[in-house]
Amino acid sequence: MIVKRTLLATLAWLMWSISASAQPVIPGTNFHRMVDGTVGNLSRAYIQDPDLGTYRIGDDNEGFVAGGVLRWDYNTTRILSTISIDALRAGIGTTSTDGLILSNTTAATSGVTVQYSPRLRWTGTAWKSNATAASQTNSLIQEIRPVTGATATTFDFVWAGAAAGAGSYTTLLTLNSETGSLIIPHSSVSVLGLAFNLLTDQTGFWSDSNGLNVATAGATRLSFTPANAITMGANTQFRVATNAWVNTAPTIASGGCTAPAVTSSNGSAAFLLTIGTSCTGVKALTLTMPTAVNFWSCAGHNNTSDAAQATNVIVARATTTTAVVLTSYDRVTGLTEDFVASDTYLMACTGE
Repeated sequence: MIVKRTLLATLAWLMWSISASAQPVIPGTNFHRMVDGTVGNLSRAYIQDPDLGTYRIGDDNEGFVAGGVLRWDYNTTRILSTISIDALRAGIGTTSTDGLILSNTTAATSGVTVQYSPRLRWTGTAWKSNATAASQTNSLIQEIRPVTGATATTFDFVWAGAAAGAGSYTTLLTLNSETGSLIIPHSSVSVLGLAFNLLTDQTGFWSDSNGLNVATAGATRLSFTPANAITMGANTQFRVATNAWVNTAPTIASGGCTAPAVTSSNGSAAFLLTIGTSCTGVKALTLTMPTAVNFWSCAGHNNTSDAAQATNVIVARATTTTAVVLTSYDRVTGLTEDFVASDTYLMACTGE
């Protein structure tokens, strides 16, 4: 009778094993051998929840299924999840506590002086519509890159990106642990280092070996150079309220002696006016100016000699937003007088 019951129990167990896609216990071990299974026909599942369990995807690769859908799987090199992962550490208060740790514990040596941290990577795709149209992959990574040192080491926290399917990453930002500086490694007037997304005309900052530059509308307007100088870009106005200095040289509109010219300038702020030759009967000259808000205010001094400066003065009159009329006066009598051939004048104009 005991033998009969044992045989019946063994038969029942074998029937259960076959129905559950399992094989008997492997001799000499404490575990069962199961068939590979699939997402819809799991190797291991629960009687009350048959779409929750595991199956073998491939060599050294197991998948975990919930709700009849593969949620995550692992192999010898990675864990892949198709669902959100929550790192829950409750009740830590104000104590800084690890939630996710990415570490490279291999010690640096004199032969291999730096060991990077594992990186965190985000990847997405976007559609390129020009021929040949295709989906392109874009990725961003974060990692720590230690820096060797004589007495103490530091590190750079690096953001790097690979856009439009590029195979390698380009450093975008670097945060240095020693200085706390945020470093933008590359920029230009067309690819700004720091830009403002509320403005669509390429407004922001960029840097090169010449210093820090301020750009608007894709053009450099102001530069702070290593030589402690501030320079203005072409057609740039420097305004204090409605006053302006414009980095565009005035030009000769009419009048003056033969071949008058603006021979050198720092825009409207300071320029040298050469009056020309053959000045008999010539007492006035008109300059074309960049556009001011209301009018131009100009002052000038005879730069030819002490004697010329003592007897002659040039006065700006009848100015408009785009023109200035310069008139020659005798400093003693206050009457207009002819320009003197080849005289030069130092001029300075402010737009108002």
